Amino acid sequence: MSDKYQGDPLITLGPNGASITYKNGQPVMDQGLQNLPTLALFTDSAWCGNIFLDTDEQLGGDFEATCRKGALTLSKLALIEDSGVRALHSKSLAGVTVEATNPQSDRIAVAIKTKEPVGTLAYSRDGLLWAGQAAKGVS
Repeated sequence: MSDKYQGDPLITLGPNGASITYKNGQPVMDQGLQNLPTLALFTDSAWCGNIFLDTDEQLGGDFEATCRKGALTLSKLALIEDSGVRALHSKSLAGVTVEATNPQSDRIAVAIKTKEPVGTLAYSRDGLLWAGQAAKGVS
């Protein structure tokens, strides 16, 4: 029996916010790499659902707020990286590193690498719109 449809539906970022993609009437499932970082980075620490979670399981932080504040400078990119690492402190993602760059104008590119599970997440923001892409097994 295939486990193709077991697990959590994959949450993807796009121009209209977060969404779930369906193929043949079934949701595309997360392969264990993308949902946790997406939720951790883009959920505010004041999210009301945190009252139901133990302290070490709570989601959110100041990542998105840090990305929105002020001009993009080298020190701002370092703050974005620090904020990303704090948001991704989860035990289920070992060896997390976050690298933020400003390839052009108001664009932010964030690369998150994990050792367990092995993979890379690439998030980019053009203006105020975020998009994300995962590559599993890439080091």
